[in-house]
Amino acid sequence: MATANAFDDPAFARADERIETARETALELLEELVRIPSVNPPGDHYLECALLLAERLRELDFEPHTIEVPAHELERLGLPGDRPRPSVIAALEPDKPGEEPLPTLHFHGHYDVVPAHAPSLFELSVQDDLAYGRGTADMKGGLVAMLLACSALRPLRNRLRGRVLLSLVPDEETGGDAGTAHLFRTGVLADGGLGMLMPEPTGTSVWNGNRGAFSLLLTVRGKSAHVAVQHQGRNAFEGLLELGGMLEELKQEIEARTFSTPTPGLEGPPSILLLGGVCRGGVNFNLVPSEAQFSIDRRFHPDESSATVVRELEGIFRRFRRRGWKLDVEWLQRGDASLTPAQSPFGRELATVIDSVTGRETPFSLCPGILETRYFLHHGIPAVAYGPGELEHSHQPDEHVSITRILEVARIYARMAWRMVGPDAGEHTEDE
Repeated sequence: MATANAFDDPAFARADERIETARETALELLEELVRIPSVNPPGDHYLECALLLAERLRELDFEPHTIEVPAHELERLGLPGDRPRPSVIAALEPDKPGEEPLPTLHFHGHYDVVPAHAPSLFELSVQDDLAYGRGTADMKGGLVAMLLACSALRPLRNRLRGRVLLSLVPDEETGGDAGTAHLFRTGVLADGGLGMLMPEPTGTSVWNGNRGAFSLLLTVRGKSAHVAVQHQGRNAFEGLLELGGMLEELKQEIEARTFSTPTPGLEGPPSILLLGGVCRGGVNFNLVPSEAQFSIDRRFHPDESSATVVRELEGIFRRFRRRGWKLDVEWLQRGDASLTPAQSPFGRELATVIDSVTGRETPFSLCPGILETRYFLHHGIPAVAYGPGELEHSHQPDEHVSITRILEVARIYARMAWRMVGPDAGEHTEDE
């Protein structure tokens, strides 16, 4: 990668300065994005948001492509065919890239936001350095930072030795099947690459991984009968208690586990099992319930394989069925764990770049939720999250982001691109 003094390059220094003075540009774009209620679920106004992003990229002299998910694929995923789910792709690369494939650094983000309790959250308001509105922290403020970085580097594109591939996707808030996963399934995003950065609301930390997340809805089926002749039925609630007891034993064993890989940023046990986030069943107080449902949510450490986690759960389900119970299992969520070590080359590069802008040592931690970094790691691409928002402000009625941090993160993204695909890329040493 490039040496630190590559940032003293006069042309890059001018690009860096353009970002520092882009406050009004950042606010204008953020206001436009927040105004579009790209709410997920159910997936409202996705096309409007994608078209705005594509138009702004064209104004910046990029050639964006909009990738649609075919109706038959939406149907396979259980999604309504009348709600388009487009992604926007653009590349920062030399005008004449040559015959060999260029090494690629990914900038990746999502434009969908969680629902809001009031329409006023889709009107941006600014108080001093803070911009308020739905998605400002997660992650439309981060998208602005990425676009500012790409815009500042655009005049320098012919000095690049690689490319930055920008992907803006829907559906992250509900798992990414019609967004990032679709881009990899169709080959729009390919295996390999220098790394991926995404502007999740990490605060001043880098999220270099996440626990896996498997969420299931379990339905125990019995037989209904009047309470007076309950012996003629089979009480599904009693089956729920029996299955719950078996899972409680597994929970105690899981949450006592220890792992060699550190888990900074996580509170409580590193591997967990939640029982009964959803719990329902029965029709009336004097009827034996014919079915009872409850959910389980298994969050597993990156050192645990997803296949092992599934085998543990399926083993309990088989034992329960052998006791004569009928059990239906519905998968609500599947998300693999991910980890890009802080001391990996990509992690060290990012830490160096952040320090060059902030002057602070950057902590690395695991995200409390799941990240789309998992898709990139599955395809051999180191991936981390670093963005201007803060987790505690995301999804909240007073969601907000610091405008100064948007500009700061944009400078970090631009510097990371300059180090990894700029004119001096590849000239670092291991002990740099």
